Amino acid sequence: MPKALLGHRPRHPYLLVEIQAKDPAGLPPDNVLAESFADWIAYLVAEPDHKSGKETQRQPTKEGVAEVTTLFDRVQQWGRERDQEWLQKGIEKGRTEGERALARRLARDRFGPRAAQELSRVLDELPAAAEVPGIVKLIFACETAEEFLKRVREA
Repeated sequence: MPKALLGHRPRHPYLLVEIQAKDPAGLPPDNVLAESFADWIAYLVAEPDHKSGKETQRQPTKEGVAEVTTLFDRVQQWGRERDQEWLQKGIEKGRTEGERALARRLARDRFGPRAAQELSRVLDELPAAAEVPGIVKLIFACETAEEFLKRVREA
């Protein structure tokens, strides 16, 4: 292994199961999922015996296949929930960035580029969940750029 990759090799023990090996007896017996996993592997690799027309001797149990299927269903559900959470976070981030961009444009149009630049600095210091719509209201409530910037800093 190249020296540059040595720091990236796994440091935790893991079990590599070669499905095509067709011998689930090699799975560790103290593993909670070993029997179900062995049944599932047997189910996947069970092939008909072309000479006799019978399937191989390793017959999976319905219970073992059901347990593994349930596990995979659960993992898929977790993936969908994670994707939905990421999507929601992305939507929220996009909304926040859109609100901030709108506030900058409105400040520039109403008070000029200097006020927009100062507002950008203030917005960069605010947390992402800051109340940007309140800042937009100030653009219309204030008469001058100085008044607007003062009230934004105080908010």
